[in-house]
Amino acid sequence: MASATSGAALGTTSALVDHLPPCSASSSAFACGLERSAVPTSLQRPAGMLLASSADGAASLSQSGGLCKVSAALCLGVYAFSAASWRARRRRDGGHVKRRVLQPFVIEPINTFMTDMKEMAKRLATPGRVVLDASEGPKELQQRLKLAGASGRGAAEDRAEWRRLLASGALRNLCSGVVLDEEGLAQEDVVKALQEQGVAVGVRVDEGFFPMNGYGEIGTEGLVDLERRVQGCYQKGARFAKWRTRLKLNMELPTDIVVWESTFRLAECARHCQMNGLVTLIEIELESGNQDKHSLDRASYVLEKVMSQAIRQLNEQDVAVEAIVLVPPTLSAGLGAPPAPTGTTVRATLRTLLRTAPPAVGGILALPGDRGSLKESARILRELQEWNTGPWPIVPIYGPLLLGPILETWIASGTDAAHQLLARLLGASVATQVVAQE
Repeated sequence: MASATSGAALGTTSALVDHLPPCSASSSAFACGLERSAVPTSLQRPAGMLLASSADGAASLSQSGGLCKVSAALCLGVYAFSAASWRARRRRDGGHVKRRVLQPFVIEPINTFMTDMKEMAKRLATPGRVVLDASEGPKELQQRLKLAGASGRGAAEDRAEWRRLLASGALRNLCSGVVLDEEGLAQEDVVKALQEQGVAVGVRVDEGFFPMNGYGEIGTEGLVDLERRVQGCYQKGARFAKWRTRLKLNMELPTDIVVWESTFRLAECARHCQMNGLVTLIEIELESGNQDKHSLDRASYVLEKVMSQAIRQLNEQDVAVEAIVLVPPTLSAGLGAPPAPTGTTVRATLRTLLRTAPPAVGGILALPGDRGSLKESARILRELQEWNTGPWPIVPIYGPLLLGPILETWIASGTDAAHQLLARLLGASVATQVVAQE
């Protein structure tokens, strides 16, 4: 068939060339009309719409008068061969032209937990409440107990008693959620006591940090068997999970590759958690040394860069931001730089949130950190709430800054004194919030 097609194409070419007028003596092969504008319209069409017949092609070429016989032979040979091949292929395919159809977007899978997770995210960020972070690992918690002078009853027993103390305190109407570690979540009496008071139970699902490069930057561990662990956490009563992202901040760091890797890991965590019914608390920490002299603008730029990349990665993983609660740090200049006024730091933090946090986010938990005092943290939180113009509520989350004095009181004075101090500190935190006085 190929030889017959070629012969027919060459025969058509010879017939058409005989009808062409000769070129002028001064014209060359390229000056004889090889430009597309000199080629008849019928020859500028695709292969499927080429010459209908030899007579039509000859007539068109005769009217152009700009092609020499050599150029016409070359052009018409290619087009005629293409047309013959196209007709043969169409006959072989049964007269139908095959076309590629673009694949539609993949249909979003239905998450049966989504309604409950959205409600849980709003519940955690309830104005006038506090979230307690007691998710320190066994080693860190045992170190605190040892420094506070805990008895020698055994490390595991001391940690279990400390969690029972927190769960049995007056948390109702003051605390919206408590974050435990996986060891604390395994204590059924602690989980039951919190649920009876209407307090949501959470768990920290990351497994610490590992070095990523020689600049001292670190990444978050815990993705290897995360899906299996979050399934077990949900069965034990947890309804939200916390994932930490810790970045080094100075004039040169963090590096772009660490920002990308850290945000990718938190997005992977959020995806696994939402697939198994857990709201994700995304905590971002910016660490700086005592000698770092970066400005407040530098800290604002880095946080904006990290949060925008985190939201981009969450969207790439098809994570519903309505079931996400962000835990950003309060911005500040480096410890080696001149301190910025409190109002300036609060406005810089809010400006970064307005630029990066989507309106659909379930809420914002203000992270005061471990430095400073409770009074200073309460003042910063109040300013964040007063000047907040975003669509999401801002509520505090307290860790060792609030729980440290309670642990020391428990070791020194017993359970009753610790319960009284816990109720007083939580009540003071709620009373200083803006919504508590409206």
